[in-house]
Amino acid sequence: MKVVSIIIPVYNVEEYIHECIGSVIKQSYRDLEIFLINDGSTDKSGDICKEIANQDNRIIYIEKENGGLSSARNYGLKKATGDFVFFLDSDDYLAPDAIETLIKEQERSNSDIVSSGFEITKNRAEKKAEKKESTFITGDSSLFFLQKISNHACAKLYKKKIFEGIFYPENQHYEDVATTFKLYDKAQKVSYTENGLYCYRIREGAITRTITNQDINDLWKAYNNIKDYFSIPDNIQSFYEMTVLYTIYSRLLRSSCNRKEFTEHEKRIFSELRTFNFKLSYFIGKSACYPKLLLLKYHLTKPIIKLLSLKCYLQFCRKKITFKKK
Repeated sequence: MKVVSIIIPVYNVEEYIHECIGSVIKQSYRDLEIFLINDGSTDKSGDICKEIANQDNRIIYIEKENGGLSSARNYGLKKATGDFVFFLDSDDYLAPDAIETLIKEQERSNSDIVSSGFEITKNRAEKKAEKKESTFITGDSSLFFLQKISNHACAKLYKKKIFEGIFYPENQHYEDVATTFKLYDKAQKVSYTENGLYCYRIREGAITRTITNQDINDLWKAYNNIKDYFSIPDNIQSFYEMTVLYTIYSRLLRSSCNRKEFTEHEKRIFSELRTFNFKLSYFIGKSACYPKLLLLKYHLTKPIIKLLSLKCYLQFCRKKITFKKK
């Protein structure tokens, strides 16, 4: 049997970590190497991890100084000895047959990466992980570059060998945007299912908090990383670059940037748009991202940006507008 190294970075999640680890221990696929990497937690997360690790010899508990999510994942990659790698965030959990389902598909298709969908939940009582039948689609990396498969590091079974020379950028948010594309570029064959084998929990205090100017700058770093990696991109790679540019744009609209920051990012977005010379119309029906990119490419959302720019200006000046019923 092939061994799967499951890497779980842990940081101040005492309320959720027991459920997370429990969902891994109870997996129907038993050949697991489970890394609990305590990234400097200041709550009881470490104590909970140590207690559970003493009850299952498949668990390797590691303590390190706080370095962030990427640092913990990279540490796990260096220690992992399995044939495959799977990342799980410590406030999320898995369906009981998640790993078994992904492994069976990998054996069937010999894919380098097998990806599942996400089940969105706020708590366990609201949506319980259950066994489900999964239908997989198999193809080449274009499935990813057309964004039929997400950028997320999690919910994917990777052949360990494709991580050779690839690590997550540290001290940077949106680290998966800056990394996942490299893994798919190396992959010869990939598979995915829309079935939510990975249960993603929405919670207060998670990293996906208010979007700041620094977050937008980190997205620009990821975007530049992609542009530098593909020195002469083909049409599909250019399409992917544009989807990341759209991600910057959409995050900017929901950010807390002040007027000056907002305007600078806006100018840069439309400056980048002018560098694209491929035919977007070629992708009609090939990707769900097409309508969004069409709006972006032809500046049809400019009036919205102007209105939001005004909103940012008013916020920046600390003026408040209240709407009351007459």
